Amino acid sequence: MKVRWIIRIVVVLGLLWWLRPLYAPPKPTQPVSISPQDFITWTYHSATNDAVVQELTVYGDGRSRLRLTRVMGDPDTPERLFDYKIRRDKATGLTEFTRETALSVTDAKSLLIHALSAGVLDVRDLPTPPAEWLEVRTSFAGSERRSTGPQNLSAAFDWNPSVWITRIWWQKTAQVIANHRVGKLLEKKDFVLVDDNGTPLTPN
Repeated sequence: MKVRWIIRIVVVLGLLWWLRPLYAPPKPTQPVSISPQDFITWTYHSATNDAVVQELTVYGDGRSRLRLTRVMGDPDTPERLFDYKIRRDKATGLTEFTRETALSVTDAKSLLIHALSAGVLDVRDLPTPPAEWLEVRTSFAGSERRSTGPQNLSAAFDWNPSVWITRIWWQKTAQVIANHRVGKLLEKKDFVLVDDNGTPLTPN
């Protein structure tokens, strides 16, 4: 009888330990202070060309910077070109569209705070699909971090509680952008350039 109760207690304790991401998730790491130079950057990498990216950076003082790179002939370019500085990189053949103050100061600061609350300083690398992956970089108090993972993580659940928690942080961090209006600007429609014979072209 005593052995049965011991087994039951062990099972219950094990179940409570395993379910802790649900009832007792750790609090996200927060910086001691936020300076104007501190930043968070989300970089979305394209399926067809790793150099084609959609990137948003928000700074501690409310500055923001949107950067889009495109190959020649890409139909998925910004519609309001006068909002961007345009530069052609001869080495890669890419065109870079940069927009400073992409967000209002209030909006940028709010996005940064939401990302910190989502656990952006706690995210770690996760396996990424070959097609689309997200890179998150942070810099606070001179300490820089970089993590990569999927752009969309539908389910955070994992059999390993520590991995489960990591996936929760990642999912929340990615959703900060996905749920924001700027998320539409960071979407990339996949396309392949072809020649007159329909043969795919490799960007220079």
